[in-house]
Amino acid sequence: MQKSQVIQKLIGLKKIKPREEWASLLKSQILAEQTAESVHVQFSFADVVSSFKFQVSSFFFARKYAYAFATILLVAIGVLGFAQSTLPGDTLFQVKKITEQSQAALMGTDSLKNSVDNFKRRSQDLAKAARDNRTSNMPSAINEVRASISDVAKSIAQNSSKDSQTIKDIAVIVAEIKSLENSKTLGDLAGTTEIKELNDALAPLVMREINDLEKTTLTEEQQKTLSEIKDLYEKENYSEALEKILLINEQ
Repeated sequence: MQKSQVIQKLIGLKKIKPREEWASLLKSQILAEQTAESVHVQFSFADVVSSFKFQVSSFFFARKYAYAFATILLVAIGVLGFAQSTLPGDTLFQVKKITEQSQAALMGTDSLKNSVDNFKRRSQDLAKAARDNRTSNMPSAINEVRASISDVAKSIAQNSSKDSQTIKDIAVIVAEIKSLENSKTLGDLAGTTEIKELNDALAPLVMREINDLEKTTLTEEQQKTLSEIKDLYEKENYSEALEKILLINEQ
């Protein structure tokens, strides 16, 4: 086909008009596609707005939660700090005791040292209550000291250590407890359940030390002291016997 004939054919195609049914259908399809794209864009924008609102809401919620947590933390620190100055009988005294026990647990303190430290703290509480004339706290302070003596007795009974330092520590704390027996602040401890528990705990300890000393070569002076220790043991005066045991070890 020649070039001029092709041109004539193309000019003829321009004069052809599509049927109205076909044109109407095509137009509807085009409009439908445009509408769908528009709806998709609107939905996408709405999703973006919704996501932004959620993130903003989450941010402010997180800030409120952080402020609330910080407030609670500050209040807790304040309560713990205030509790350290309380005495037996005060509302927050139990918080003080829980804090002390937690610290001992974290430090891995053994039961004997923990009970000895507790006795010293309770003795200090009692002395402070007496010094400040806190009469309402005195009964609770006395009960706490007596309970701590009972704990010391139990720890001594459970302790199987034979090293001289442990024996010395026990003797020192027993001497401190004995010094409180007739104190004005604590009242008469002699004959109480706590002192009996302490003596019962000291009995096997003293006997064990006597047996060890009998197997040791002693000087004449040490032999004399050992005889005195045995005599004190027979009289159930275990605290003084323990003091003399220390005296032999230091000779």
